[in-house]
Amino acid sequence: MQEHKGNKMENLEVVGLYKEYENEPLLTGVNFRVEPGETLCLLGRSGSGKSTILRIIAGIEKPDAGKVFWNGKDLVEVPTFKRNFGLMFQDYALFPHLTVAENVGFGLKMRGVSKSEMVKKVREALEQVNMSSFSERRVTDLSGGEQQRIALARALAPRPLLLMLDEPLAALDRALRVELQEELRDLLKKTGIPAIYVTHDQEEAIVVSDRLALLNDGRIVQCDQTEKVFQFPSTRWAASFLGMTNFIPGTVIETYPLRVRTDCGIFEAWNPAPGHPFSVDSPVTLLIKPKGVGFAADLSVPNHLSGLINRVQFRGDHYRLQVKLNSYVEMEFSSTVECIAGQKIFINLAPQDVIALKE
Repeated sequence: MQEHKGNKMENLEVVGLYKEYENEPLLTGVNFRVEPGETLCLLGRSGSGKSTILRIIAGIEKPDAGKVFWNGKDLVEVPTFKRNFGLMFQDYALFPHLTVAENVGFGLKMRGVSKSEMVKKVREALEQVNMSSFSERRVTDLSGGEQQRIALARALAPRPLLLMLDEPLAALDRALRVELQEELRDLLKKTGIPAIYVTHDQEEAIVVSDRLALLNDGRIVQCDQTEKVFQFPSTRWAASFLGMTNFIPGTVIETYPLRVRTDCGIFEAWNPAPGHPFSVDSPVTLLIKPKGVGFAADLSVPNHLSGLINRVQFRGDHYRLQVKLNSYVEMEFSSTVECIAGQKIFINLAPQDVIALKE
């Protein structure tokens, strides 16, 4: 295999993937890395190309341009079965006429693994997913959650170098999904196998992933530790996709610290990408985090807002407030204290609660 001439790394590196379907670009320059032992989650809307990325890494599809490297070596000429990457699809693709053990061992059998070695690896894989007692059952007798565990055991049985999971919990009901998210997270950490986890469910991504890659318009918009992506989205699209709605347009009036003039006042803002500084007089969009509200202004902090509550929604452990700041700006905030419509409130924000976004 040809050596990658760039910075050598352990495990997986995807560089400049480009792919068209029906003369329309689907992937337009996808770049990311999967570090040893980590779970990277690809998060994006349906149809954004997440599954295609997995198929290219697995060798099932070829990109129109771009490379996939494993331990610095180009995989372009390596056939799928020699890559030893595990791929688990949403529909599980289990064989109804085979037992659980036969399903788990199917891939090993196709690889010509000896019977004694196959029995050993099947047993170990079933132990990993806590399904050892189910080995002789038909998969048609299993629940959806049990079938998911068997599909995972089948992916683990060959001891893959990399595990790829394509919406593995999408077919399950919410309660079971929540339960299995924790199981998957624990299992991936226990095995130490690096993994790429595809989903469009943000809660699932938070639970399972170490790092999060947001995919939009065929590119990775942001890739960082999961907590950092949610705390500091780098673009308006990323913030909107993650469910954030409080935006104010403004103009930069000072760069250090970053100060922005808006129709709601002057704010000291946080730049989540310090390597890309803003310049004076440049337009910027501010993301206002929906932090808790108060009933008295704290003038000791640089950023504060006031407004009238338009609507109150009880959300179990907090109240969701729609607040009118002026004649045309409305935002949403939260409060642990009961509020009523028409009440005046104050919002005090630290600089890291006001994020300056690139468009």
